[in-house]
Amino acid sequence: MRFKKWKISDAEDFSQTQQKYSVCSLAAKVAAARKNTLSDKELFSKSDSIYSPFELKDMDRAVDRINEAIDSGEKITVYGDYDADGVTATVILYSYLEAMGAEVDYYIPSRESEGYGLNSDAVSALADEGTQLIVTVDNGIAAVEEIELAKSLGVDVVVTDHHMPQQTLPDCIIVDPHREDCESKFKDICGAFVAFKLVAALDGGDYDGAFEQYAELVATATLADVVPLVDENRTIVRLGLEKIRETDNLGLRALMSAAFSEDSVVDSTSVTFGIVPRINAAGRMGDAKRAAELLLCDDEERAEQLCEEICAENNRRKSIEADILDEIKVMADREHELLSGRVVVVCGEGWHHGVLGIVASKLVEMTGKPALVLSSDGESATGSGRSVEGFSLFDAMSSCSSLFERFGGHSLACGVTLDVDKVSVLRQRINEYAKRHFAYMPQNVVEADAVISADEISLHAVKELSNFEPFGKDNSSPAFALTNLTVTKLASIGNGKHTRLSLYDGKHSFTALYFGVTANELRFFDGRQIDIIARLKTSVYAGEESVTVQVVDLRPSGINDELFFKEKQLFEIAQRGENLSEKQARYLMPSRDEAVDVYKFVRQLSGASADADVIWWLMGGGINRAKLAAILEAFSQNEFIKIQNGQLFVNNSQQKRDLFDCPILKHISGYLQS
Repeated sequence: MRFKKWKISDAEDFSQTQQKYSVCSLAAKVAAARKNTLSDKELFSKSDSIYSPFELKDMDRAVDRINEAIDSGEKITVYGDYDADGVTATVILYSYLEAMGAEVDYYIPSRESEGYGLNSDAVSALADEGTQLIVTVDNGIAAVEEIELAKSLGVDVVVTDHHMPQQTLPDCIIVDPHREDCESKFKDICGAFVAFKLVAALDGGDYDGAFEQYAELVATATLADVVPLVDENRTIVRLGLEKIRETDNLGLRALMSAAFSEDSVVDSTSVTFGIVPRINAAGRMGDAKRAAELLLCDDEERAEQLCEEICAENNRRKSIEADILDEIKVMADREHELLSGRVVVVCGEGWHHGVLGIVASKLVEMTGKPALVLSSDGESATGSGRSVEGFSLFDAMSSCSSLFERFGGHSLACGVTLDVDKVSVLRQRINEYAKRHFAYMPQNVVEADAVISADEISLHAVKELSNFEPFGKDNSSPAFALTNLTVTKLASIGNGKHTRLSLYDGKHSFTALYFGVTANELRFFDGRQIDIIARLKTSVYAGEESVTVQVVDLRPSGINDELFFKEKQLFEIAQRGENLSEKQARYLMPSRDEAVDVYKFVRQLSGASADADVIWWLMGGGINRAKLAAILEAFSQNEFIKIQNGQLFVNNSQQKRDLFDCPILKHISGYLQS
């Protein structure tokens, strides 16, 4: 398993907050850790602030044009997107306009055959069908040519979007908080929230009706789009979650019935991982219009049928994701350099477009690097990218914009289409961009609010953490580091898919659950000292309420983050063939004795984890992490070892070779002064 970088907030100054609000140390430490993101007022009181919709630039013009279309009986088409944000935005605006008596329909493009956003064929078809006004939701800011086509066909366009504008804006009415000339107070809202504000603006600026009809849909979209859960996003999600539990929306009720048991807590986490993936599955795996139909449905039997179909698609989506990830791992076994770039770019033939973004997210989790996953049809390649904090994919893609037929997105996610022949050039240029801008790449990190001890954990203390709800981006569920714990026992649970750890901190024994990680993967930690980052949950068993410690991440005690992760990146710099200083080369270059020691050690591990992090730790950290990785790479290049499916196998029949006669060590030695 790959050890991850940790960022633990310094929550030393928490006593004042603890006294002021009469809360336990856990809640006070979280408040202190988040003081730069959320005010005490936001944390310990319930704000209802939503800014006027008319703060958004040109909202008044959008309202005037739509009202004109309603009054004159023009046909309006709401043009949406196939993800949960786009679907809910479509449902909000379409249902409102329909209720207002407008002649309105909606259009959601196929992810597979049309791709994201306005496309020329759809614009032409809508014009032929009599559409006189297109109102986009969650897209349109980059559709310069498509909107010119619409104008030439006599169709007006109003764009409502939340994505970053590119250099040239479309020639139409645009409502997007990220416009340079938009002076709205809060920018980081999702597409459905922009549509929600448009509905309120059409109602004269009063949010009462919009809240009553659509708060739960906007809350779902806000959680789905992973926008910061602060400011008015925090308000809308809190109010929406209160409403979702009693929603009249038959589609949402069907989805909740499918996703949750009767005693499940319906909160931001359960909506994010229970409802959102099912809405997304309709667009990822087939036709997103089914999800829109579900959320618009007024027939309970039809709602149940649509929900069942969408849940089946969600299961198929999971299977396809797993298959693509397995294929990437096989590719990486053949081409070790595939995952060694500063930015990972992978392309496969015929991979399902609907899951590429999720696979990219999993690659980020697996490698700790920005990742772009593309699917080729032989002529063009289409894909999605995901990034880590500190590396803007939008800026990186903008530096390569001449390669793309189309691209768009924001700092942490993007979508692209380009000729398949240009994929290798894209890989080269985006990595050159990363090299120019970063000596050491930003790392994907696991964050914790504070270091705590086991004796601070109690049922009362954990219940106090509910003050911080709702949870989401920039206001995640509180996480805590517990250090210097001894693993006294590992036990498989959940048919071997999960692990229960028995831990001892020198005073207290307690158990923790690690979901999605098997006891076999953790066997090296048995009997050793570890640190964990965990979330604390309440659970009920046999009528008795208790605290559950859920592990987010674990690693050996005492890792020096700054040094360890710089050493990892230093090796990757050498592995990619980049220039080294003599000091770096000396730090990387092993002696023969060091190589022999490592070989003797890995012979005992044949068939076990090939991860250099684990091997470094098991060896006691006696050799620096960069040098160890260079030795293992040299072993692999000389075929002394073979790495397959993440496991290391020693080749006992290999003929003798000079270890130093291999590409990685030749490259390093080239920077050593004789």
